[in-house]
Amino acid sequence: MWLRLAGDLLEIPGLGRASLEKLRRLGITSQRQLLEHLPRRYIDRGGVTAIRSVRDGETATVVGVVERAGVRESRRRGLYIVEAVLRDETGRIGLVWFFQGPRGKRAARPPVREGRRIAAWGKVRWTPRGPEIQNPQWEEVPAAAGTGISLAPHPVYPAGQGLSQAQLRRWIHWVLDHRPPAETLSEATRRRRGLIGLAEAFEKLHRPESLEDVEAGRRRLAFEELYRLLLEMMAAARARETTRAPRCPREALPPEEYEARLPFALTGAQRRAIERCSEMLEQPHATSALLQGDVGSGKTVVAAYMAARAVLSGYQAAIMAPTRLLAEQHANNLAGLLAPWGIEIDLLVSGVTPAQRREVVARLEAGEPRVVVGTHALLSSEIAMPRFAVGVVDEQHRFGVEQRERLSDKGPGHLLLMSATPIPRTLALTLYADLELIALDEKPPGRKPVDTRWIHPRDREKVYAFVRREVEQGRQAYVVFPRVHAGGDDEDAESAVVQAEELAATWLRGVRVGLLHGQMRPAEQEAVMARFARGETDVLVATTVVEVGVDVPRASVMVVEGADRFGLAQLHQLRGRVGRGPYASYCLLVADPQTEAAKRRIDALRKTDDGFAIAEMDLALRGPGELAGVKQAGPLEFLAAEFPKDLDLAAAAREEARAALDGGAGGGGRPWSG
Repeated sequence: MWLRLAGDLLEIPGLGRASLEKLRRLGITSQRQLLEHLPRRYIDRGGVTAIRSVRDGETATVVGVVERAGVRESRRRGLYIVEAVLRDETGRIGLVWFFQGPRGKRAARPPVREGRRIAAWGKVRWTPRGPEIQNPQWEEVPAAAGTGISLAPHPVYPAGQGLSQAQLRRWIHWVLDHRPPAETLSEATRRRRGLIGLAEAFEKLHRPESLEDVEAGRRRLAFEELYRLLLEMMAAARARETTRAPRCPREALPPEEYEARLPFALTGAQRRAIERCSEMLEQPHATSALLQGDVGSGKTVVAAYMAARAVLSGYQAAIMAPTRLLAEQHANNLAGLLAPWGIEIDLLVSGVTPAQRREVVARLEAGEPRVVVGTHALLSSEIAMPRFAVGVVDEQHRFGVEQRERLSDKGPGHLLLMSATPIPRTLALTLYADLELIALDEKPPGRKPVDTRWIHPRDREKVYAFVRREVEQGRQAYVVFPRVHAGGDDEDAESAVVQAEELAATWLRGVRVGLLHGQMRPAEQEAVMARFARGETDVLVATTVVEVGVDVPRASVMVVEGADRFGLAQLHQLRGRVGRGPYASYCLLVADPQTEAAKRRIDALRKTDDGFAIAEMDLALRGPGELAGVKQAGPLEFLAAEFPKDLDLAAAAREEARAALDGGAGGGGRPWSG
C-alpha cells in the first residue's frame, strides 16, 4: 500500500463529512482511491480562437476581459441566469450559467469578475444576441500572457451528484502535493520499459501540461495494473498445476448421456464446451477455465453439466452469482435441467429463512453430494464444503480476485468462470494465456433477432409513443441513460433521475415507471429489479447497471438514449436484456452522433448480433478524439489500460511477471493498489 493507511479523506482541507457520502457513491473512500479517480476525458484547449471567428456548434477557447456580469430571474419560475460578456480585440461573446430552485437562487452569483482577463471554453451557440457559451469552464489568465497563449489540457472527472469539478481538482491536487505515492517499480524496470515514476505519472494525469503528458502517465499506470493482473494469474496457474483436486470420472455422466436427457438439442459450440469441461474434470489436479458466451448462448447448460458430474461422482458443487435475483434464476433453471438425475438444488441468499439456511449448511458440512447456488453468502467461512469439487462463478467480473480465491478456499477443485462479454482473440491470447478459454460462439436455434434501429433525438416522442403501445399490450421496456444525475462532467448527457420524472409526467403519464442506477444501495437495486421482473413496473429507467440482470421475458423494448456515448460491446450487452421471451423485440438507439467512429459503431450494431464479431469491431472502431480506448477486455475492467493500443505493454508486463515468478528481478515490487 503506497499511502499510509490508504490516506484519511478527512485530512484534506475543505473536505467535510457531508462530502464523504458523495465520494463513497463514486467508490472513493481513501486518498489512494481519490488519486486513482482519473479524468474521464481532457478538453484540449490548445490554441485560442478569436471571438469573431467562433462557429455555431463548435467547441472553442476564447480569451478576453470580462466587460460586465450579473444575475437575472427567468420568466420560468425558479430559474436564475448568470450572464457575463467577454470581449477581445475582435468582438464580444456571452457567457451564461443556469441555476435552478431555492438552492440555485442562493448560488446564482457571477463566478467571474468585471475587469478580469479569463480564458473560457465550451460549445458555442448562436443566439439573436450573438454568440454565447452556456455553462462554460473558465480560468483566469495573467495579463502578461500575450495573445499567443496555449492552455494546458483540462481534466474532466466523473463527478456524480453534488460534487463539482473544482472540488475534485482541489482535493486531488492537495493529495498530489502533500501525500505523493511512493515508488513501486525498480529503477531498472522503469528504464528497461521506458516508464516514468509513479508520483510523476499521477502528476501528469491530473495536472498535465500537454496531451503527451497524459499519455506518459496513463502508460505507467497501465503497465503496473497489467503487471499485477498477470502476476496473479500466472502464479495461480502454477499453483493449480501442483494442487491435487477430486477427479470426477467421465463414466459418472458421459456428455452424450447428458445431452440425450435434455429437453432440447445442444448447439455444436455447447457440445464442444461440455466435452472440454469433461476432460478438465478427469484431471487429478485443479483446473480453471473461462467460458465466454454471447447473450443467450446457453452458458447455464455447460455449468449444469459440471455441477451434475460433480454430484454424480459423489462430490459437491457451488455456483456463485452477483445478485440474489440472478442466483434464484440460476437455481430454478438448474432444478429443471438436472431433474432427470434427481439432483436437488440448495439456495443460499439473503432471502432464505434462518431455518432453511441451517438445513443447507448442515447438509453441506455433512459432505452430502449437493449443488448449492448463492451470492457472496457462499464465501462465508461458516459454510464448510468438505467434498467440494466444482466451483462456477457467473458474471465473474462482478467479483474481485480475492472473492474468487475465497471460493477456491472451500477446497481444491475445478473452477469455471463465466462471462457474457466476449473478448477479442488478440486480447485473449495476451491476457488469458494461463487460462483455458472456451467459447460458445453459436446461439441456440429459434432465437428471434432483436430489431435494432437508429432514431434521431427529434423523433423521441415517436419512440415513447411506441413504448406506450407495447406496454398497453402487456409488454415491458427498459430506457437507459448515460448518467445518473444532471450536472457534473458532461453537460450534454441526459440523466436517468431527471428523465425518469420527466417521462412519467409527460410521454409516459399513467405508465408505471421505475428507476434503477448504480448509486442506489445493492438491496434497493435488487428490490427495484424484482418489482420489474414481477411485472409491477412497466418501464424501467436506468443506467448501464442493467447490462447484467435477470431474464424478464415480457421485456420487448430497449431504448438507449445518447447511444453514441456508449461503447459497441456495451450497447450489445444492453440489447441482450430484451428478446428473451416469445415476443418481437426492439432496440431503439436514440442518438445524434458527432464523430464518424460513433456513427460506425451504431451502424455496426444494426448489422450484426454476433457478440464475438462485435467485440472485434469495438476495438477497430475507436476513433481519434473518442473518450479513451477500450478499458474493458472481456470480463476484465481496467483503470488506465486501453486496448488495442496497450498490447505491447501487456506483453512487456507478462515478461516481467514471468521473470519475477522465476526468481529474477521482475517488476521490482508489488503494484501500487495493494
